[in-house]
Amino acid sequence: MYSNRFIQLRTGWDQGKPSEFPGVWNLAQRYTEIFLGKEMTSEVLYFDDYNPITSPLDYIRYFEFEGFTLIQILSFSVGTVSLSPYRFTPSDVIEGTEDQKRNISIIANIYVNILKYLTIDYDYKLPFEEHDYKETSIRTIVGRTVTYNLTKGAYQPLPDTCVIFIFFPRLLLQQPIGPYIRHYFVVRSDANGTFKIPLAVPSASYFVLAFKDEPNEGPVDYAIDFGEYGTVLGTVTISPQPETYVEISLFPAGSMVVFDVYDPETMSPTMEQAILIIDHVSQNFARFFGFQLESLAFIPHPNYMTGTVQLFVNPELANTPRFDVLFSLGGTRWYSLILTNRNEGYYIAPGQQFILCATVLGGVQNYDIVNRERFVGAKASKLYTTVVEELLNAAYIHWNEAIECLSKGRYYEARGRALLSLAMQRQAYINLRLLIFDASYSSVFFLLLSIPFAFLLERLLFEFEDIRKRFATVGVVFAVVSLYMYFNHPGFALITNVPLVAMGFLMMILTIFPLIVTMSHAGEAIKEIRLKFVGKHFAEIDKLSAIFLSTSLGIRNLRRRRLRTSLVILSVAVSTMAFVSMITLFSATHVVVISHYTMDNGYEGILIRQTLPSRFLPSLLAEQLRSVYGSDLITVLPFYVYYPVGERVPIRINITTHEIIGPIALVGLNPEDFKYLPGLSNDKLLSEMIEKGPGPLFRTPDDLVCIVPEELMKTLGLQLGDEINILGLKLKIVGVLRAGAEKIYLNYVKDLDNFPVISLAREIEPGGRVTVRALNPAPPSEVIFLPSGLVRKLGGGVFGIRLIYKDPKRGERIARELAGLFNYFVYYSYKGPDGKYYVKQYASVSTQQVMGQEAIMPAIILLSTILSSILGAVHERRREIGILSSIGLSPLHVAGVFLMEFVIVAIISSFIGYAVGITLPNAINVFLPPAERLSINAGSLWVVLAVSLSILVTLAATAYPIRFASRLVTPSLERKWRLEAQSIRRGDTFIINLPFVIKREEIDGALEYLREYLSLYRGEEGPFMIEKLGYHEKTVPEGRLKTIDMRIRVKPFDWDVVMTSQLQVHITKKTSTWTLIVTRLSGTEHIWLRGVRKLTDVIRKQLLMWRSLKPSEREEYIERAGKRTSEKSS
Repeated sequence: MYSNRFIQLRTGWDQGKPSEFPGVWNLAQRYTEIFLGKEMTSEVLYFDDYNPITSPLDYIRYFEFEGFTLIQILSFSVGTVSLSPYRFTPSDVIEGTEDQKRNISIIANIYVNILKYLTIDYDYKLPFEEHDYKETSIRTIVGRTVTYNLTKGAYQPLPDTCVIFIFFPRLLLQQPIGPYIRHYFVVRSDANGTFKIPLAVPSASYFVLAFKDEPNEGPVDYAIDFGEYGTVLGTVTISPQPETYVEISLFPAGSMVVFDVYDPETMSPTMEQAILIIDHVSQNFARFFGFQLESLAFIPHPNYMTGTVQLFVNPELANTPRFDVLFSLGGTRWYSLILTNRNEGYYIAPGQQFILCATVLGGVQNYDIVNRERFVGAKASKLYTTVVEELLNAAYIHWNEAIECLSKGRYYEARGRALLSLAMQRQAYINLRLLIFDASYSSVFFLLLSIPFAFLLERLLFEFEDIRKRFATVGVVFAVVSLYMYFNHPGFALITNVPLVAMGFLMMILTIFPLIVTMSHAGEAIKEIRLKFVGKHFAEIDKLSAIFLSTSLGIRNLRRRRLRTSLVILSVAVSTMAFVSMITLFSATHVVVISHYTMDNGYEGILIRQTLPSRFLPSLLAEQLRSVYGSDLITVLPFYVYYPVGERVPIRINITTHEIIGPIALVGLNPEDFKYLPGLSNDKLLSEMIEKGPGPLFRTPDDLVCIVPEELMKTLGLQLGDEINILGLKLKIVGVLRAGAEKIYLNYVKDLDNFPVISLAREIEPGGRVTVRALNPAPPSEVIFLPSGLVRKLGGGVFGIRLIYKDPKRGERIARELAGLFNYFVYYSYKGPDGKYYVKQYASVSTQQVMGQEAIMPAIILLSTILSSILGAVHERRREIGILSSIGLSPLHVAGVFLMEFVIVAIISSFIGYAVGITLPNAINVFLPPAERLSINAGSLWVVLAVSLSILVTLAATAYPIRFASRLVTPSLERKWRLEAQSIRRGDTFIINLPFVIKREEIDGALEYLREYLSLYRGEEGPFMIEKLGYHEKTVPEGRLKTIDMRIRVKPFDWDVVMTSQLQVHITKKTSTWTLIVTRLSGTEHIWLRGVRKLTDVIRKQLLMWRSLKPSEREEYIERAGKRTSEKSS
């Protein structure tokens, strides 16, 4: 930032032409004169308006302005002596720092003041005051470049490296680009790897890069490490302390350059978070890697990324001999590009560079190889490939046009068409993958369903007693079914390695049996542990045995009634066949018209808008579309909008109130917009809205002119024809938006989306950030209209793109293509014979197309048939149900027998119906002309749903008959013990009679059994907590009275519901009665009633459990009760 004690900002290389932004340069000149004096300034101060075409490369330059010239955005930078004799770059001179404090102070003042001038945080007090910088106010960066030694496990200094710090304002990631001070520092480390940058912006962030290149020619030898041993990952923030220490780790690297790395859905470049460098063999992340994304003018913003990426790798480090590169799109979206070098991985030695030339061409060719092979197989296996075929045909058209352009030397157009072909190939790839996934998932379902089908079919038809014959028959049925599915189901037909799939399926089946045994042993172990800690207080029901018993009885019942069973199976199979062959669901991505309307005024063209109003379109998208469709379009008109960082663009500040005076946004209009846009193309309406001088308002996109609202003009004291300074640009006011024209503008100047051609209104969030929250137009009286080229130079974002087509049919095709490729809103308009404009909004949506809703009637017939059949079976077997009840089967067991019968029917008939359903359309198609042939998506998941629906309909029809059968059993399925029917309430006391009959000698054991279980409720885990639990007995006139006393708190405990309970057993000579008395001491009534029900239910169920105990187990509790009684008496 200093050279020979003077500031030297070079200019004049462009043959003495004036600067394009004289306002800013004059400001720099003026305040440098203040600091250095006019005489000294005139000798050393120059302005750089570098043009790479006219400026000789051997002239000394203090900053490389080529990037800024290309992007045409206002920039300011500070230069110093560079490493090269031909290029001066910022701050790489460390020597003589102590003698340059004055220069640093002067440059810092210029830097700060111009920064103020270009941002919202400036004041308009003239002249700017020079700040007295102290040594502690200057922030310095010191650091060291190192490399990690894997052998020693330590970092070692790396000398003679080139370190670059790029200014990285984080606000840019949340706001559109505006004019701000961009700078970067380049410094070389010394023999010890140390470096120093004498001046940095306090509390700012810098993106850090570092390289080592000896000799200077060829690829770099060392690059910054972003991997496991990287010390700087991205940015560094300058600390509040005078010095900020930075240690940068590098590694010996080879490099790989990839072009046109775009998100195909938005045509915007992929960001660094989406770059994955992984080991080819292990698929783990590489331990050493780095990358650099190319951006225009070193602007760290997505809008200015070019899509060119340089990767740094070292296959010889960390056991990564070969690597792959994945460009991810985040979330559940597909990758945009996968580089595997024909599935062999890349090997690039340190010091080598591999340039993947024409990356987009290679991407199209490789996508085409994969898609072509899969498409042939998918179509041959009768998958629904219509959408894929359309995408591939469109991709081939663009590919052929790209090759033709390439042969004629029209490279930019060839690249654009290749990008579109790549996006279409990728869409076809995604659709094919989804189809194949569907087929694969459905094949797994039917393969699993074939196992119970084979087992049940053997039981139903043969029922061999010999286990070997049984297994052999099941194996033969399964093999026949698998062979049939292989030739008829797309998922089986698309299998690339049949033996491997067979082995995997066999391993899965063989794993099931050890898993069942293991789970059985684990269940037994859990039962033993529970028995040890809880006791015998839970019923042990073998549910698996009950299922097998119900299945066995169901199969025998079906075999006894062969005719009925055959008719039911035939009915369900026919209905399933109807489901499968008639109902089809196609899943694909389609371009559809999501809305259509008419406009009285409009233009014939296409409008592209972002789906989210707060986002801009990619800055280079308009040029890409022009390169692709240039021959079909009259013009391409991007619509730019600039939002300031704060609430308003500063034009002037009120010294008294400190209020910023200026517009809330800058809106860019192209001169051709006055030819096409409604309202602006109408001279009468235009004159009503805008007062203008003679001639057109805007002649070119870069005219230094503007249209200012009348209210703002009055506030600033300006008139038509005056000049106004906007962000350093002196613009002539050629138009005035009239005070009453706001409503006219909003109603008539509308684009194809029926939204006014204006910026969006922004709101201030609680944190102070100004952002777009909704799709509301800004008031026209609050914006300034500029030529679109100026708004672009100032950093405006692309709010929309208008394409004016030549031919309406070709225009509609372009609109459909754009909607299918990109995740944007696309509007297409054409003029009807009635003079109105008909607008269609296209969008790409994932659709689920259902065909064959007529199958609802077979479903109703199926339901009725099965219901009638099962009701008849129940009535025929009432005597059998009575026998099952008399031998002790519960209602659930009886219901299970009937349910399993029709589970068997459902599985067998549904599988047969599916097998016939997927082949029947092919047989019918033989006799039909091609246009009338039936289509079936046999590999769709909908087929799985259709078969599952058939099974569910079959089982749903059994609900009422099963319930009816269970009610014939005593007790029925609907039995339930009710507190109110067995109790008497007297105020806060419940007296509950428990209908429990027991032998006299077992009473003590039953009470001991209850005491053991009730003691589990001492804690707070249950529905109530027993605070006190006691037992006593006494003699009464009728005999003996034995009582378990309890004091209980009921949940929720915060309600303080407390009750006492006595379980009394009155023992007479002949009988015993069990009574539970519960008395409320405190708390809310409804909580208490709930506690009474819970307690009564617990005691009643445990008394029933006592009856289910084995005699030996009951004897054990009787002996324990006797010991307790003897211990108490002694």
